[in-house]
Amino acid sequence: VLERANLTGILFQMRQGAPLTTSLVARLVEPAPKSVDEVVDRLCEAMAVRYDKDKRALLANACEKAGGLKALGQWMPAIKVARAMCQLVLASPEYQLC
Repeated sequence: VLERANLTGILFQMRQGAPLTTSLVARLVEPAPKSVDEVVDRLCEAMAVRYDKDKRALLANACEKAGGLKALGQWMPAIKVARAMCQLVLASPEYQLC
């Protein structure tokens, strides 16, 4: 689990133009989400995971702690939000890297 959690550091480079970063952040921010729950929905869809309400609440909390909706209006803060949320997804037992 720890190795999968650390994988986000490799996958999410803190720069514009990194392929995975660009793709995922674009899905989270365009069009502008109206709620944190909408951001969670988009992330779960992009990463093909389904979570119960408790795990979705953890993702929403991670989004808020990383800057929330306001952060999604700028590139670097949006990467921080995506990275924080993806770290939880990649570390979860429901997410399997094949």
